[in-house]
Amino acid sequence: MQSDAPATSARVRCSAIIVNTNEGAVLFECLDRLDRAGRPDETIVVDNASTDRSPERLERDYPWVRLIRAASNLGYAGANDLGASNGLSARSLADRSTRRRLFRLQPLAGELQTR
Repeated sequence: MQSDAPATSARVRCSAIIVNTNEGAVLFECLDRLDRAGRPDETIVVDNASTDRSPERLERDYPWVRLIRAASNLGYAGANDLGASNGLSARSLADRSTRRRLFRLQPLAGELQTR
């Protein structure tokens, strides 16, 4: 028995969303690890009104990262919501502990694609 539904092979696209608040060293380490592990389709950094000049360095040294500057500190959840509302269909949220784990989003995307 054949299905009348058209076969789809669209690839799921992933966004990594990272919140930064005056933690440039941690942010840049995380981005460097993402770069070495294999970048997701999109990397979004939501900056929570940092004053450590990390947004300026991000714009200068990481052109593959999409920066969203919050006008004020939205908190972790609020910043993640802002990033998620601007991201692609599959998302991975990164926090301070992410720097200790080398994570890859492509296996997640492959799993989502098969569903």
